[in-house]
Amino acid sequence: MNVLYLDSVNSTMDYARENIRALDVSAIVCSRVQTSGRGQKQRSWESPEGGLWLSIVLSKGETVLVPEPGLICSTIADHVAKKLQDRFALVTRFKEPNDLYVGDSKLMGVLVENSFLGDKLEYSIAGVGLNVYNRVRNAEYPAVSLSELIDDFHMSLKDLLELLFKDWLNPMKN
Repeated sequence: MNVLYLDSVNSTMDYARENIRALDVSAIVCSRVQTSGRGQKQRSWESPEGGLWLSIVLSKGETVLVPEPGLICSTIADHVAKKLQDRFALVTRFKEPNDLYVGDSKLMGVLVENSFLGDKLEYSIAGVGLNVYNRVRNAEYPAVSLSELIDDFHMSLKDLLELLFKDWLNPMKN
């Protein structure tokens, strides 16, 4: 996996966009902390230490990871849900348009940014925010982290990232 680990960044999505020419398709930008993380409609996404905050370069020109751009959020959420179910027997559900929930609490959000040059897709980046060890309080919605859901949850964020995305990052030509 091609992962760039950062200590702190405003937003992994902003970093990926600003450095898109230097990043390959399937590159992941991951940060310990995001100081200005965001979700849909520019809503703030609390991103303290302990969560998995990342952005994946999904396409540049003709090379793509997800062939159907309209299905990016659900494709990523379904993939993560299956990995969490298989490894931890954790039952989640996808809530349109871009969230993964356990019961009535948000566990993960996905944000997609596409850039077009005329009618041609220039690049696509997906941002993923997964609550792992962090405790989310004072949010607009109930939220939960993996460590609150799974008894004796002990996995490094790097190992969790590999579990969730290693076998998924196989670019194809469009």
